[in-house]
Amino acid sequence: MNSSTIITRLTWGLLLLAVVALWNVLDVSHRVLDQFPTVGSSREKVPPSETVVPANTTHEDHAETEIQVIPIDDDAVEAKRPIDRELSATSWRDPFELKWWRAPGWIAVPNGMQGTGTARFRKPFVRVSLSLVVEAVDEEQVPQPSLRLENVDDDDLAVVVYWGLRDITIWRERTGSSPRKIREIAIPESIVDGDRQRRNLQLIATGNRLIVAENGRKLVFCDQPSEISSQTFRIAFNAGEQEVRLRELRLDGE
Repeated sequence: MNSSTIITRLTWGLLLLAVVALWNVLDVSHRVLDQFPTVGSSREKVPPSETVVPANTTHEDHAETEIQVIPIDDDAVEAKRPIDRELSATSWRDPFELKWWRAPGWIAVPNGMQGTGTARFRKPFVRVSLSLVVEAVDEEQVPQPSLRLENVDDDDLAVVVYWGLRDITIWRERTGSSPRKIREIAIPESIVDGDRQRRNLQLIATGNRLIVAENGRKLVFCDQPSEISSQTFRIAFNAGEQEVRLRELRLDGE
């Protein structure tokens, strides 16, 4: 046997060994990859901590997993209940579904809500910008509403902004004490003499400044009272004994 024949046989032998080794590597790789299926694969495994809801399961079957809306008249847990995902929003346009309010006696109307007394928005704020239109149901009346900014951590404390016929008054309230007047500003005659059955009101609480306006005209700019300065508060609209409609409500805050 000459040297060229030996070299040829060695070459073929090495090639055969290489093919066998490559086959073994591919077989092992396939077994490993089989344990990690791609996303969407029918073999995809669900971690033990997750629960698969069958496709034919109804919403009611798993209602306990949904965030529950607490009745608007539930006083006992109002200050402590968790805020659901929808109320974590920072911008609101016409949130007139009554489930967002504690508003006994109020009703939903097209593009608004209507009632007397107090309607309290469920979401708490530290800073807020608010604007809304208030209409008297009796066209002969001028609505004279107030906004209460109620300290969430201390139910005894509140700041009240009152839009009267001819002036805007800001009060500091503490349960058990007489209200203290902080500011009283005359409303300009140009506003007083206009059609006031429908009033366009604005309020901004920045955390350290309080701004109050009507018809887009800034009328009060002052330090934010300590009762709500950098404090968490809720907004309560009070119509008094007048029946009014709230419309065009815009809330931005956190």
